[in-house]
Amino acid sequence: MKHIRTTAVLLLSVGLGAVATMPAHAADVCTDSVCVWDGSGLTGAIAGFTTADNNFSNNRFQGSTTSVNDHITSIENHNGSSARFYTNSYWRGDTQDVPGGYWVNARYNNAYSSFRYLI
Repeated sequence: MKHIRTTAVLLLSVGLGAVATMPAHAADVCTDSVCVWDGSGLTGAIAGFTTADNNFSNNRFQGSTTSVNDHITSIENHNGSSARFYTNSYWRGDTQDVPGGYWVNARYNNAYSSFRYLI
């Protein structure tokens, strides 16, 4: 019997936009609790976080001099708690929530400056 792996898409009516389950390759690419990419669909340069961060200005994508601040296009959350991304540092501005175990393309593309976990 042949097993086929599929990716389900869940549309939430609370303004989260489209979120999808982790693609099969995600665990091989990022092992941190929350990972961000500078490209859509989990492509391009990557940066990972194990704890909340109130200011992305000192963070860089791996192997790059590009700052994570205002350069996030897709987000992956391996954590059991939702992660909330903010368009301003120190957890201010417009937000987007990423449920644990899902990935999303950024609603506010190239605008995020901080994130924290929701309990």
